[in-house]
Amino acid sequence: RGAEATARKLRGSGLDPNDLPSLQTHEDANTWLERKGRAVATRKVPHNGARAAIQPVEAWLWAEGERVTMSMIDELRAEVERLKGKTGNGAPLRLG
Repeated sequence: RGAEATARKLRGSGLDPNDLPSLQTHEDANTWLERKGRAVATRKVPHNGARAAIQPVEAWLWAEGERVTMSMIDELRAEVERLKGKTGNGAPLRLG
């Protein structure tokens, strides 16, 4: 419902939702923000309409940050297990 409401607001505000890419990358998020900023600056979109359109970008950025964090944690866990396996006897691995 939220996406439909945002699309209706954008259609009536002078910015076609089809002008915005799907949010798949950080570049897409930057495109959304840049186009909304220009639309507000040129008064094609009211400030409250821009705010509604920015909320999906913020949600995507938060979720992407969580995904990247979890990926890094998984990689670090795998590296710790790999390093543990190198000692073979449970003795601490000497670095350097």
